[in-house]
Amino acid sequence: MSDTKEIFRLRKVGKIDQAYTLAKEAMAGPDTDDWDIRALSWCLVDLLKRAARQNDRARLSTFAGELDALPLPEGDDILENQRRFALSLAEKGRHEILSARNHSKAGHYAKACRIYHDLLARDALFPADHLGYGWDLYRWTKDILSASDTPAPAAIGQARRNLNIYMKLSVDRPSPLHSCMLKIAWQLASDNHLNLPAFVGLWGLENLLPDDYDRFTTTEGKTLPALAEKVVQRAAKDAAAAGNTRAIAVLMPHLEAMMARYPDNVWFRQNLVKFLASLGRHEEAREQAILFAREKSQEFWAWDLLGDLQVEPDLRIACYCKGLMCPSEEDFVGRLRLKLARELSTQGHPSEARGEIEAVLSHREKSGYRIPREAEELMAASWFTRATAVSPSKKFYIQFATRAEEILFEDIEWINACVGESFTIESEKRKTLRRLYISGKPMAREITVPERALRLRDLKSGQPIRIKADIGASISDRTKLYTAALRDDGVVYDTLHEITGVVDHVNFSKGVLHVIASREIDGVIPLSDVNASVGDHIALRVARYSTRKGVRTRVVTAAPTDAEVDETVCRRFRTTVRISNGMGFTDDGIFIPPNIVRAHDMQEDELVSGRAVINFDKKKRSWGWKALTVDVSEDTRVVHNP
Repeated sequence: MSDTKEIFRLRKVGKIDQAYTLAKEAMAGPDTDDWDIRALSWCLVDLLKRAARQNDRARLSTFAGELDALPLPEGDDILENQRRFALSLAEKGRHEILSARNHSKAGHYAKACRIYHDLLARDALFPADHLGYGWDLYRWTKDILSASDTPAPAAIGQARRNLNIYMKLSVDRPSPLHSCMLKIAWQLASDNHLNLPAFVGLWGLENLLPDDYDRFTTTEGKTLPALAEKVVQRAAKDAAAAGNTRAIAVLMPHLEAMMARYPDNVWFRQNLVKFLASLGRHEEAREQAILFAREKSQEFWAWDLLGDLQVEPDLRIACYCKGLMCPSEEDFVGRLRLKLARELSTQGHPSEARGEIEAVLSHREKSGYRIPREAEELMAASWFTRATAVSPSKKFYIQFATRAEEILFEDIEWINACVGESFTIESEKRKTLRRLYISGKPMAREITVPERALRLRDLKSGQPIRIKADIGASISDRTKLYTAALRDDGVVYDTLHEITGVVDHVNFSKGVLHVIASREIDGVIPLSDVNASVGDHIALRVARYSTRKGVRTRVVTAAPTDAEVDETVCRRFRTTVRISNGMGFTDDGIFIPPNIVRAHDMQEDELVSGRAVINFDKKKRSWGWKALTVDVSEDTRVVHNP
């Protein structure tokens, strides 16, 4: 064993010939073992690699014969792989593989790939070499594309050829290499240098690895899309733009799967709309376009897409007008203006139609762009010369845009709500939010929406309105408000039912009192809002809302009342009291706080009466009863005032 250690030490410092001589001597000894075989085998592997680099055919043959004759120790996979590779070097042309590997280790991936390519052309590349060739193709292509922000056409051409060569190699699919080459394809397609739908059809989206579906979060907290997400999104976009129904049919199931996996990515829905329209499934396309426009109602292209799918001309006009009311740059809305002009010209608005066309022509002239063919066709129509242009105006658009909004939300039911307070968040002071209260069980639910999204002026707390919104099934779900309107048939705070509670504590130092109305309903009220004492009854309107720490209850309104409190919350008692450590206890489970015991000078077994309120014991994590007031001792007829 000591000889074996010395052999490995000599190999490590590059003295391979000395190591080989020592290994041969060890193998000639009487007590050889697996370690002696390993030592000589590794020496022969090194010698075969050196002979291959020197193209020494005689030594390659000699060392290969020796290595092949040695038995292979069981379970040594690393040695087995290296032994197999070293023996392959003795075959004709195999020294070139070693040269390619050396170029790869030095970072000269182009040189390595050229050697591989030559061997492949001569049919001298073993299947085991395809993986190494594939990785060098990836690294070379990556270097090509990262060398410049705008790679030259020659560089793009080489990158595309590398992808083409890779697709002909015999490598495992799926595999990390296969996914890396997909990243290259997506990068090329993003710059419009590759037909991604065609490529992924050959690549096979079924070969995505689990890691390819993982999004990445940067150190700044920004979430980047997953590889699978980016590739399907881009391929779907390109297939839809080209109207490639064959590619659309192949990509459709992958697109639907991505929509389910990444429901927050609305661009998948946009592509689905275009897919369905290309396949002639127009009703489904309209339904999906409505869902997409709800998410992107402030983007002109969402309304452009929805308008294209409308059957009735007036609905197309409504959508196009709504789109032109959205904030956008003139460079991007030329096509939309021409679509609207075509519709207006056939629906009795030739002056406004000509105004839209002239707006496009004016902008194109200023920007140095050519006149679109669609504009030339419209200008050639007889109505154009007869019409007097009326410049585009928001006032004209509004006449039609309301109908577009109705399309968007007509299948959503109205929800009755009442207006709450407006407020701002410290980190977002420019954004005013508004609380709304909608009916719910066991109590009303509070939701929060942007003030500007309501589009209602001079709102007052408690005012009845109605909304169309996606409020989610759970109280913790975020609300997506679509539209709102005043409600004439309602009264102040009619979505919150009134419940009677009792004041069980007053904190004068903090200026607040605590009211409890049930095990689920309690709250704190400023004394400045309600001036009350312990035992007083308060009429409450409350709502539940969600925080990061869980569900909370907010008191919306509070006022003194003569109404009774439910007996499950506050009840009268008449019983004897047991005194222990200054605290009182009754046989029916009522706890009498020390301050009340002292105030009434209670004695053991004294008969007392009063009122008790439910109380949660935080230490025991259970509900019980606590005396609220004690009024009379019936056996002595002594009045005990609170």
